[in-house]
Amino acid sequence: MGAFVFCSDEGRALCRKLLQETMPFDTHDYQLEVITHMLDGEDVLCTMATGSGKTDAFIRLMHVIIALSKTRHSHLAKTFPLILQCLQYV
Repeated sequence: MGAFVFCSDEGRALCRKLLQETMPFDTHDYQLEVITHMLDGEDVLCTMATGSGKTDAFIRLMHVIIALSKTRHSHLAKTFPLILQCLQYV
């Protein structure tokens, strides 16, 4: 079985669900794309207007990482190095 792919329908649905449980406002689709690509270990260059949610996308990424480490999905934390690196600081 291959590694879980966050930049997939299943991965986006999981991230959106985790964020709905932890954040007061819904995540924009473009933020979710940034988050899932980063979780898959891809470099992301995000250029948007001031106040459009670039920083919030990164904050939401951290919320997903923390939620994954604390839920029944914690096994996914072992499928890519980004979470393992970030969890050192949580």
